[in-house]
Amino acid sequence: MRSGTSLSRAALPRRSPLSSRAVAALKERRSAGRAGDDAASVFDAADVLVLDSDLTPDHDAHVDDEVRTHLTSEMGGEVAHLVRGYTTAGAIMVVNERTQQRTFDLTLMGRAMAVADVYVSEDDIANAHLWGAGDAAEDAFHPSGWPRLDLLPAAISSGVDKSQLDAPWVAVLDLEDADWTSLHSGQLESLGLPEVGEIYSMTFRDLAAHPALGLRRKETTSPELLARVASCALRRWIDRVLLPSQNVVVDLPHLMQSHPWLVDGRDDVDAWNAVRGRWWGEDPPLAQEAFHGRVSELLGRNVWLTSHLEPRPLARVQPGDPVFCEDISQFRQLQNVRDFVSDVEGPSARRFVVDLEDVEYMPRNRLAV
Repeated sequence: MRSGTSLSRAALPRRSPLSSRAVAALKERRSAGRAGDDAASVFDAADVLVLDSDLTPDHDAHVDDEVRTHLTSEMGGEVAHLVRGYTTAGAIMVVNERTQQRTFDLTLMGRAMAVADVYVSEDDIANAHLWGAGDAAEDAFHPSGWPRLDLLPAAISSGVDKSQLDAPWVAVLDLEDADWTSLHSGQLESLGLPEVGEIYSMTFRDLAAHPALGLRRKETTSPELLARVASCALRRWIDRVLLPSQNVVVDLPHLMQSHPWLVDGRDDVDAWNAVRGRWWGEDPPLAQEAFHGRVSELLGRNVWLTSHLEPRPLARVQPGDPVFCEDISQFRQLQNVRDFVSDVEGPSARRFVVDLEDVEYMPRNRLAV
């Protein structure tokens, strides 16, 4: 996988004629139902695309009529949708949508079906943790749901191809023996499926046609891009809807939290944080029998099948075990953190944060007094 230093980044400024032509070209691609050699090619070449949430030029900005025409009232989220459907862009970041300051979502589900890969305030565009360069020992803002932008473009490119569009995604990802019967109602409903059994026949083409995860009604694109849309739709659903409940797949920090007997040096909180750099690495340190490489590759983060984890009926979570803090992605002792109840379905709804001073936690009333 490529390192963060080799990523090509594109930002869409609000006052650029190139930006207005690129957005206009995106809309033409949607009308034509395919990509082309045009001004939107600037998006095709981007490993990471950074979009302002509102592309409207300032009222007193000195811009030409072309910019005013194509960018006035244009929202970053809408451009992100077009970019995902009609370009080969990698990861997509939207800046300052709904908030102008560093904010942590205590529901953990506020962006579950959103199209961009990460939503940040302007303060965090260059946050080192997003780019895989953060100090693991630092108490810095690093939400656990953030992707690694140095790894995500390669994960997106390694998705399905057009020959797999009509194949069931459960089979392609080798997930047929996952415990799908444990799905919660909201997880199933988010895919638009009436019953669990239908998940085995749901194809990548079905994902691409999902009104929230894929293209909208009457939108079409090329088979190559449609496969990319479907792969990104599945990755977002697994990462944001399936993974948080830990009922089918689980990532490394939450695996450690629920299976603390797997941690060498269980009594030492530093031992828990020592494996932090391997949450995304190619050499997972624990429970090899349950590790799922194909889904890990799709997500850009390591995950395990819960149905393949060896049971330890005599082992239990102990009061002295550290807890995982979702706002800094580190383990801390329970007496040094605050707990909250998220909107995650199932018994994993209770989570923990350290409550950083420079972060707005919303909705604030979720934090236990």
